[in-house]
Amino acid sequence: LLDKFNWLVAAAAQDGPARARVVGAVAAYWRASPHMTWLVLSKLVRRELVDPQALVGWLCSAPERRRLAWPSTWEGLHLLFERSLSHFKSVEGELKAEEDKYAEYVEMIGGEEEGSTSAAGQRLETKRAISERARREKKELFANFFAGVCGAFDDHAKAAAAAGAPVETAWWSAAIGHAVGLCRRHIAEYSLSSVEAVVEVDELAAAVQRSVFERLREVSAWQL
Repeated sequence: LLDKFNWLVAAAAQDGPARARVVGAVAAYWRASPHMTWLVLSKLVRRELVDPQALVGWLCSAPERRRLAWPSTWEGLHLLFERSLSHFKSVEGELKAEEDKYAEYVEMIGGEEEGSTSAAGQRLETKRAISERARREKKELFANFFAGVCGAFDDHAKAAAAAGAPVETAWWSAAIGHAVGLCRRHIAEYSLSSVEAVVEVDELAAAVQRSVFERLREVSAWQL
C-alpha cells in the first residue's frame, strides 16, 4: 500500500505539523495494536515520509505521552535510533573511503590542482555534503528526543508538586527507566553538555535533573 500511495502520504506530510498529524493518524488507526503502529511508523521514517522529529514530538505531546510507559514504544524508539545511527556510520565509512581514494588520486597527479573540478574532487565534495547532513540529523535526533521527553517529565513533576502529589508514579518510573536506558546505550553518540544546554537543564524540575541528568553524568564520567 505504501508503494501505491507513497505520493499521497508525501503530499499530506509537507511540513512538521503535517507530519505529526500523519503520525497521529497512523497511531489512531492502529490504536488496538501498538506493535503494528510502530511497524508502520518505522516504514514511514525509512521512506522519509515522516521524520524522527515529528515522531518524537507527537509521542511527547500531552495527549500521547502516556505511551512513554509502554514497552512497545521503547522497542520502536530503540529501532529508530539504531537505524539512524547505522545510517550515520555507513555515511562516515563512505566518506573515509572516498577520502582515501582522493588521496591516492592526488598522489598520482603529483599534488592538488588549483580550483580542480576533477570527477574525484566532485565525488569527495558530494560525500562531504552527505556526511555533514547526516551529522546534523544525528544531533537533531538526540536534541529533539531529550527536549521532548524531558519536557514531558518536567510537566509531570511540576504538576505533581503543585497538587501535592508524589512524582514517582508508575508512569514516571517506567518512562524514566526506559528513557535513561536508551540514553545510556548511546551516550558515546552525543555531547551531554550540549544536550543540557539545549534543554536548559537548570530550569527543569529537580526530580528530572536528579532522575535523568545526574544518572547520565555518572555514566558519562566513566567514558572519559
